[in-house]
Amino acid sequence: MLPVTPIPDDVDDAALARYLAGESGQAERAAVERWVAGGPSRAADLDRMRGVWEGAGAPVPSPDLERMWARVQVASQPVAATGMRWAVWKRPARNAAMGTLVAGAVALLILQLRASHQFDVGWRAYTTTSGQREKIALADGSDVTLGPASELHVPLDYAAGDRSVTVDGEAYFAVVHDPVHPFVVRAGSAVVTDIGTRFDVRAYATDGASRVVVAEGEVDVGGVHARAGELAIVDRGRVSVVRGVDVDPLVAWTRGELVFHDTPLREVATQLDRWYGLHVMIADAAMAERPVTGSFTTEPVDEVLRFIAHPIGASVSRSGRTVTFAADRTAP
Repeated sequence: MLPVTPIPDDVDDAALARYLAGESGQAERAAVERWVAGGPSRAADLDRMRGVWEGAGAPVPSPDLERMWARVQVASQPVAATGMRWAVWKRPARNAAMGTLVAGAVALLILQLRASHQFDVGWRAYTTTSGQREKIALADGSDVTLGPASELHVPLDYAAGDRSVTVDGEAYFAVVHDPVHPFVVRAGSAVVTDIGTRFDVRAYATDGASRVVVAEGEVDVGGVHARAGELAIVDRGRVSVVRGVDVDPLVAWTRGELVFHDTPLREVATQLDRWYGLHVMIADAAMAERPVTGSFTTEPVDEVLRFIAHPIGASVSRSGRTVTFAADRTAP
């Protein structure tokens, strides 16, 4: 999840409410869309508002969101990866024909978007493309290795003690521990707090779950501790820990090594996209589950594709950036 961005004065709360409900005029709708286009995280902010809005029963907007919030009746709960809170406001009985819920959730989210300290602090973005890795040295001596097709946001006042970063993709952290200023990573649905650690976080937007691999030390993942040699998986807010994990293959990418061990071809396809910028198509669902084992570093991509295809009884064809795995009709 990217950091939230400030809502300017020319796009006020009522304008956002009308936009979410589809009741904006042409000029107002254009103003909101200009705001969305003006920053890398604004579309995500608006999508989060829309999700809460629609989840409250497609309510009508209210221009007086402060008053709406004063009438919130349902207990609030955390919004994933933001630490903000939301609630749903019950519509008075006289409006029952229009539905029973109204988006007090969005009211509070908008208000907290304005109030959040994240608005007062800018950030620096680091971005990698397919196949690219970047080593980043932070002001406190901590190091980050940013994986392929990933993005890291670091607050501009990091050196002053705000050690809360966000990741969309994969990153390996070697953290200088400071109990007074905790190091926190927000990635997808995971919130990871360092306890003197080296750890890997994978949370691509296209992944269904976030993954945290601890190479050294200990981390807190949503209130659950994971130690060296353990893997924490965060799926829809639930944290599970796998113990006795072979960490080395999971962090081999930091050395430029792509490693698969009995990995389903469908997951391999995703990694091929991130490493080589390939669009991979698989002929059928059964083939997508076939396990792939192998390790690759500097081999040409066509050689990598042949090595993957042959052991699983597949043929592979490539046209530009599009790769297709299909049944090998020549196999005995």
